[in-house]
Amino acid sequence: MFEGSVIGDNSIIQDGAIIQPNVKIWPDKEVEAGAVVNTSIIWGSQGRRGLFSRYGVTGLVNVDLTPEFATKLGAAYGGILPKGSVVCLNRDTHRTSRMIKRGINAGLPSAGIDVHDINQVPLPVARYFIRTTEAAGGVHVSTSPVDQRVVEIKIFDQNGLDINKTTERKIENLYFREDFRRVYLDDIGAIDVLSNTDVIGHYLEGFNHAVDYETVRKRKFQLVVDYATVVPLRCCLRFSMIWAAKLLCSIRVWRRPVLRVPRMNLIKICSAWLPLVRL
Repeated sequence: MFEGSVIGDNSIIQDGAIIQPNVKIWPDKEVEAGAVVNTSIIWGSQGRRGLFSRYGVTGLVNVDLTPEFATKLGAAYGGILPKGSVVCLNRDTHRTSRMIKRGINAGLPSAGIDVHDINQVPLPVARYFIRTTEAAGGVHVSTSPVDQRVVEIKIFDQNGLDINKTTERKIENLYFREDFRRVYLDDIGAIDVLSNTDVIGHYLEGFNHAVDYETVRKRKFQLVVDYATVVPLRCCLRFSMIWAAKLLCSIRVWRRPVLRVPRMNLIKICSAWLPLVRL
């Protein structure tokens, strides 16, 4: 413990934990062994030794994961990349994810990283876009499929894959030391917002090159569309129908128990796109 730090009643500080100056730990909290606590723990239940878990960086929104946290995470991630690198940012449709993504969007340019905001596209599309462009990595922000109070932040490498443990440790070291790279005015990263149509179109172009249409037509497959979590729905339905037309496939819509899009709205969207499909 350093000067000015305060520990509340019934809080547990495990071996090797470091409480930085002027940090306040409110009652009934727990700080893991070896954790470095730089900010006060008021709403959360514990101070963590590491940021990453099996599902990336996760936590309760505005409790564990706040806009300030997201900005620092973005700065830490940017700090391990060369200045001038490009990072793609993606999210789901929930406003919670938008808030956290904007925090990351603020942190990356401060470390001299250019941001390509690809808005809201399905996760496989985001991974493909990162792998096939100049991006050095990417970030995807979404709410947990089992608890919408929980936000999941996934960080990718230049191949669109989850970063390895070594990279996770580098980010954590910068984050907990608060040793962020702050660049001069002329080196602050740019933020470019890309359209969903362009990003998904890039994916569609790659899909077209990879598929043997003639073989698929002969097999007469069915195309299954899962619209419960597709982002954004209109673009994905459009391309699904184009693929179905080219492949001469019938479309089956998979309806999950919990739907974010009313069935009648889906029918209206499908009806609007069908006249645009050509064999």
